[in-house]
Amino acid sequence: ISMSCPTCARKHAAGDWERLRQALVPLLQQTIFRIWRVAQGILPRAVTNMYDFRNGLLRQTKVTRGEMQDFFKHLGNQAFARGQFWCALALYTKCLDELTEHDAETAKVLSNRAACFAKLGDYTASLSDARKATYLAPTWARAWIRLGQAALCLAGEEGMQEDALSALSQAVTLEPCGHNVNTLQTAVVQMLQADPDEVHRAKEKGNEAMQRGDYGAATALYTRAIGQLPALSFGTEDQHALLRTIVFTN
Repeated sequence: ISMSCPTCARKHAAGDWERLRQALVPLLQQTIFRIWRVAQGILPRAVTNMYDFRNGLLRQTKVTRGEMQDFFKHLGNQAFARGQFWCALALYTKCLDELTEHDAETAKVLSNRAACFAKLGDYTASLSDARKATYLAPTWARAWIRLGQAALCLAGEEGMQEDALSALSQAVTLEPCGHNVNTLQTAVVQMLQADPDEVHRAKEKGNEAMQRGDYGAATALYTRAIGQLPALSFGTEDQHALLRTIVFTN
């Protein structure tokens, strides 16, 4: 939180501040999540210097709950864009305090906070927020991508590998865009071994989805098939050339 304080970032103190940052950041990375539950209700000093929150101007001017939500979310987005992930985390949490599960924005803010946790290396917390977002907005692909990426970072834990592939496949099913497809394919290559038999099975399931007109599901299945194709060996005959051609063409 102190790292984003404007009064500490003056040019004449840059050297001292950088030495403090190098000493303090590793310590924070090791300890901060243990005190997060206590600290999460405290607004960053830099933000309170710039804005008058609930106990000041905003309360006096009778700001509506919807305006408070937008206010905290907007500041959180700005902090995230600047790479100030701790500040963004606090602001998204304040925004969630103003929301209920029935609010349309709740899933989006949970997804944003999941991204903050992931940037800070707390993939368990990121997974929890992303899972809540998929529950609240089951047809929103970005929430599933967040869930898949968090589970992918926890792939060493029991059940996380399949959770990652399932979530990323769902994201492709809902929104078969290039980014989602590439994310799924990379995860398959990373976690699963090449297996022509599995490629055949995924291809056949993809064909069935195509016949139903479920093109998103077909794309996800073909992508998983491509990810498990044996690697090409240049200079030797490709034993799976026909299968490779069919899957890519589909």
